[in-house]
Amino acid sequence: MKNLICAATFISLAWCNFATAIPVSAFSGADVSNTFVVAGGGALPALLDSQFTGAIFSNQGQSVLNAPDAIPFEDSLTTDAGFNAANPSIFYQTSSATRNLGSEGGITSSNHSMYREREAGDTNERVVNGEASALASLTSDVYQTSASSNVVDTSSFRITNDNQNAITFAIQGIFEMNIFSIASGVNAFTESYAFLDLFFESSHILDIQYADIEPYILNEDNTDVGSMVSIERETNVSSTGHLNMTGYSSTSNGNAFGASRMGYILGITLQAGETITMDQRTRYSTLAQINLPVQVSEPRIFALLMLSMLGLLLKDSVRNTQA
Repeated sequence: MKNLICAATFISLAWCNFATAIPVSAFSGADVSNTFVVAGGGALPALLDSQFTGAIFSNQGQSVLNAPDAIPFEDSLTTDAGFNAANPSIFYQTSSATRNLGSEGGITSSNHSMYREREAGDTNERVVNGEASALASLTSDVYQTSASSNVVDTSSFRITNDNQNAITFAIQGIFEMNIFSIASGVNAFTESYAFLDLFFESSHILDIQYADIEPYILNEDNTDVGSMVSIERETNVSSTGHLNMTGYSSTSNGNAFGASRMGYILGITLQAGETITMDQRTRYSTLAQINLPVQVSEPRIFALLMLSMLGLLLKDSVRNTQA
């Protein structure tokens, strides 16, 4: 009987290795701003034409809780204006899958706003602001749980120099982002991503000079094992066509925070008749998930354990018979 007790204890300990301890939670977020002003926001130089040529926008969110009593919920609100700071276009969405009165499960939301100012028919300012978050939490039972959001905003512009001579003008703007990832407990994972970009193309050689107009701010806080955060920027726009800032954070059990801001000015020279295209790109996403324990080897292990347990039972039975 002593052997049987030992075997049962061993099986119980083995099972604990496959279980996910609760409570467990994962939380991520991103807050971004991508703005620019052409020629100081006033009228453009004579015979310099700036036109808005199209936009791509996507705002997606999804939450999953694989529990029989999970309650799904979806909501969104769109205000399509975009005329100025007082009347921006607003795109809001939320998604959740929860149980226990909303205390457990996955929840995600995003709130995105933008507007485009025009002077004498030309686009000379565009402001984009956005924020998103994703949360997954379990406090009583273990279920596969996740929440994610993804926002993409791209606007395209064409600037043409109709003068007989080369002309130089300025684009001034700000990139700013705050990202974070927080996770606590076994089998939790969370990440956030942000990308702010101006991309230029021309049939001529790009002639664009870059300069900071305020001190560049970069703060990264990542001290936990299994966590990371990174924010980088590209400013060699004449060679790559890109002026951008990219940020990423992730963790499986800890904290990762990042914040950055750059105020810039671009001096752009267009030759006579030259047309340059510019894409203003903003993307940010968040993810939080709680995975079930990895149990690939579990059936084989438990079969061996049961055979061992059966062997001990037979051994006890033989000893009792001989006694």
